[in-house]
Amino acid sequence: MDADQTRSSLIRRLRDPADKESWGQFYELYQPLLLRYVQSRNVGPHDAEDLVQDIFINKLRKAMENFELDHARGRFRTWLFQVTINAIRDWTRQKQNQIAATGQSSQFTGPIVPSVTEELSRDWNRYHHQQVMQYAMKKIKASSEPKTWACFEQRTLRGRPASEVAGELGLNVNAVYTNAHRVLEKIRGLCQEHDEELLPTEELSGQT
Repeated sequence: MDADQTRSSLIRRLRDPADKESWGQFYELYQPLLLRYVQSRNVGPHDAEDLVQDIFINKLRKAMENFELDHARGRFRTWLFQVTINAIRDWTRQKQNQIAATGQSSQFTGPIVPSVTEELSRDWNRYHHQQVMQYAMKKIKASSEPKTWACFEQRTLRGRPASEVAGELGLNVNAVYTNAHRVLEKIRGLCQEHDEELLPTEELSGQT
């Protein structure tokens, strides 16, 4: 199954709000992304958590029931970005209306979200890239044998000589290279499933 099929499969499963496993996977991947992005738009931590919960419960759960992944119209992450921006706009208007209703002078310093700009999109894409990378490494590490992951971590992430790693782990040098490569390819594949290309190896160390 290729990356497009994998993404489509998950999205189809999300049409069922009772599919806890699929929604759990979706939430684990995207909740940190949404929370980080919302907070970057000058929403306080408590409000940001409430807003992200609202996005999942009142926006995404409803939208995903009939969502169709149409690659001709763009990526899923682009659609999710627009949902998030619209939710921030709605939240801002509600806050402003609440202040106006109390008759208080507005001291509101919440986000100002104009029409989508290149900067807003660039920030979102960067956060998405980093979150998918972290998610992929976490998942592959959890499913790997400790020695297999250690080969990848010590050789690929830390750049240590394969002979040193082999000696510490009780393996031969060829096994170190093989294990490190297999882990790298698994991470690469999982990233591609979520619309991301693997970061250059020299950048991966910051994700551990």
